[in-house]
Amino acid sequence: MRFEVEVGGRPVRFQRSLIFTARACEVSASDEQVEDSIAYLEVSIQPRGVTQNTDPRQIFRGWMFSSSPA
Repeated sequence: MRFEVEVGGRPVRFQRSLIFTARACEVSASDEQVEDSIAYLEVSIQPRGVTQNTDPRQIFRGWMFSSSPA
């Protein structure tokens, strides 16, 4: 799975119900032993059939590493 979310931008809906918001992104320096990218993400769920009056339910908030995204 691959798609783009602008850091500090609008939330992006993926497929039917997942909503991703990227709050920050950091990349390790090239001289560090391990190169990695990390992003501070908020992931919410809101099925499309649900009324718009229902707020999305947050299912994840925290730092995610590109080397181990799960």
